[in-house]
Amino acid sequence: LTAFTQNTLATRIKQPRAASVQIANADAQAQKVVDAAGVNGSKHTSLIAVSNDTVARDVMISRTNGGTSYPIGTVSVPAGAGYSSTVPSVNLLALIGLPIDSDGNSYILLIFGDTLTVSSLVTVTSGKLITVNAMSIGDF
Repeated sequence: LTAFTQNTLATRIKQPRAASVQIANADAQAQKVVDAAGVNGSKHTSLIAVSNDTVARDVMISRTNGGTSYPIGTVSVPAGAGYSSTVPSVNLLALIGLPIDSDGNSYILLIFGDTLTVSSLVTVTSGKLITVNAMSIGDF
């Protein structure tokens, strides 16, 4: 390869992964880690929430680094989301302002040291859960 082509090659995903976390009553409004960035960074293109709570909850998505949380946005998760055919699961990446890749997907990039966190703004009902699934994580 020439020097020119070596410098213009696209960085591609090298390792696909998935991760999940559950928000329970005992977590209150604490941030829960969905995923930590890989050594060379990570691209998250799918973040899906389901809930068996009987009340809708607002879920905040944040990027955390060095103990500091940087909120990205908040999405409402309806009661029973993903638990019936009438209330679908929720795409947490349907936030205005996220970048869009060449496949038309919103995504979040994390650099080494970042964690992707979620929290419920109001405590989840006792005995109920909000589950967040990162179904498409790619490490560079």
